[in-house]
Amino acid sequence: MRLAAFTALAAFGALHWALLVSPHGSGAMLASVAVGAAAGLALRACARLPGAVRHVAAAGVVLAVLGGALVAVGIPLRLLAPGGWGELGAGVTQGVEALSDVRIPYAGVDDWPRLTILAGGAALVVCAAAAAFWPARRGGAAGHGIGLVALVVLFTVPVVDLTLSAQFARGAALAALVAAYLWLERVPRAGVPAAGVALAAAVAAGVAAAPALDRPEPWVDYERIAESLAPTAAVRFDFSHRYGPIDWPRDGRELLRIRARRATYWKAENIDEFDGRRWRAAHALAGARTPLSDELPDDRAGLRRWRERLEVTVRGLQAHEAVAAGTILRLMRPPSAAVATASPGTFVFEDELERGDSYAADVYVPRPAPRQLAAAGTGYPGLSPTYWTLAIRTTQRAQVEGLAFEADVRFPPFGSGGAPQIVQEGAGAYSLGDASELLSRSQYVRSYRLARRLAAQSRSPYEYARRILSYLATGFAYSETPAQHPVPLEAFLFGDRIGYCQHFSGAMALLLRMGGVPARVAGGFSPGSYSRKRRDYVVRDLDAHSWVEAWFPGYGWVTFDPTPAAAPARSQVINVGLPSLDAPPGTGDQAQRGDVPEPGPRAPGASNAQPGGGGPAFGLVALAALLTAGLVALGTAFWRRRSGPKRPADAHLAELERALRRLGEPVPAGATLAALERLLGLDGPGAGYLRALRDRRYGFGARPPTAAQRRELRRALARGRGPAGALRALWALPPRRST
Repeated sequence: MRLAAFTALAAFGALHWALLVSPHGSGAMLASVAVGAAAGLALRACARLPGAVRHVAAAGVVLAVLGGALVAVGIPLRLLAPGGWGELGAGVTQGVEALSDVRIPYAGVDDWPRLTILAGGAALVVCAAAAAFWPARRGGAAGHGIGLVALVVLFTVPVVDLTLSAQFARGAALAALVAAYLWLERVPRAGVPAAGVALAAAVAAGVAAAPALDRPEPWVDYERIAESLAPTAAVRFDFSHRYGPIDWPRDGRELLRIRARRATYWKAENIDEFDGRRWRAAHALAGARTPLSDELPDDRAGLRRWRERLEVTVRGLQAHEAVAAGTILRLMRPPSAAVATASPGTFVFEDELERGDSYAADVYVPRPAPRQLAAAGTGYPGLSPTYWTLAIRTTQRAQVEGLAFEADVRFPPFGSGGAPQIVQEGAGAYSLGDASELLSRSQYVRSYRLARRLAAQSRSPYEYARRILSYLATGFAYSETPAQHPVPLEAFLFGDRIGYCQHFSGAMALLLRMGGVPARVAGGFSPGSYSRKRRDYVVRDLDAHSWVEAWFPGYGWVTFDPTPAAAPARSQVINVGLPSLDAPPGTGDQAQRGDVPEPGPRAPGASNAQPGGGGPAFGLVALAALLTAGLVALGTAFWRRRSGPKRPADAHLAELERALRRLGEPVPAGATLAALERLLGLDGPGAGYLRALRDRRYGFGARPPTAAQRRELRRALARGRGPAGALRALWALPPRRST
């Protein structure tokens, strides 16, 4: 009866717990209930084993059942082996940390919050089974109550977190199942009808009283309590260039967890407009920009080669931008509606990202070799002319002499010849004439001359980009508190030559466009550090960064990073495959870093075996150990049944010997009951207990010692020992009904 009531109540709670995730995990949770019911049977079987063996066997059953329940809800079996405990612990920690912030029902792409939620429910079922069926010789009421608490929690947590229909009916069902769990095994057969009537009346009274207790305000504001325990508030970033002292947070706060095949730069937005002073995100209508298809290669094989899927989990970032990598082709399971921005391949979410949000993204991130980039050519058939255009401001003297304050200048593609043109930007852009004079009287005349000189020395756009990298690597210093200037990039290139990532990336993009190479700035985060345990990349506020993307025919947007390795974000870069300034064509050049993170994920097809870790051999050993333990338990139970149970007098005598040992009165070897009576100096009522045992042992009486005789013996044993001795005697010989 206890097993039937336990299974019904556990299944009821488990089906509600399964609603905490989407799609709901009812199958997994019911499987954990089946495992818990099997645990109940196994634990009751352990009651037939002798003293210490009984508890050891029960503990083994609970551990084995807990492992089975975790596997039932989706925890990979390999993580239960010793070699997988590190990854399991890291994953569960990640899931637990996210629980206070994820939206319920959880439907994110990060598996660990989902697995942690289901594993928590399975653990409650196993704990309830262990408490309710633990093989105690007598009693077990405390364990029965603990099991009830665990099963009620299994129901109440989802009821609190979710908005469910027919809540009063659900409560009535819970009340009936709790009553069955508590009293079904104790109700005599003849009393079942009366018990049913009493239960129905109690449930009806509860349903009638429930509406009055259902107040608008919560009795306990659990959300406020959870918020007070949550980590530090999330932070936001503005990636538009300012060139003043950097004001980004720099306290090592974790912002994102990103699961990807390999490291790359995690982009939040394209910063593709230069307004005459700084780089900023585009504000043009999306319809006036380049279609996404025009920015992707025509070679479908190449597109498939560098296409991959990312899974992003928000930890401490507050933003609308979809952080991913390269060009976003598609977003899956977004936390809110995703809207394409004016810059192709980037998206923003309708609602601001919050801690615990997650999504997946299909992205295109090309990583061609230097030799391939050198041979890419200069064919830009469908690319928007915007990527060759800069807003150029003239000097004050030129303005006095009649030149415009600012004009949009479009530079000819690399190697095509011709002169820069002043253009009227917009859907119907057209040329207003040669921009050579305006450039010679502009604030950026030295930048334009530098660009022309470096381009004239280069045979391809890639060689030109490498010459810019080389120029910015010589005589420039990294500082997050640079001096401010009216024309920041011109002063950076030819003045103090001190700045941070915005200065380096802004200057490189400026020179690339002036030399005829389509380019833009990107804002987001450097790769961060790789977590071997979680198998994902940890992105912190120290990784906030700005870099450059240049467009190459046949490949699309390729990442360049001119910022020195001394920068906090650059110090995290490893194995990204960035084109560098000194790698000869045809070599796989990479950016360097000083602080080496944990190794990245293994290549596809690599073995998952780890030194000292569990593999197939561990599984066989564990299976053999479980079978051996089962055979030992069965053999012991069979032996106990063959040898027969102890006589009641033997049980009472064993209890008396144990009580005397607890009181510090060891029983001499070979001592009889009469000798014990004389040794302890018992007389009067105190000796009645031992005489009753003696008479029953030798067949002179059928009645066991009475409760009064037991009480008198306890008083006799406590005599002269003081209050502490009385408590010790109570512990040695607790009250018990006559048996």
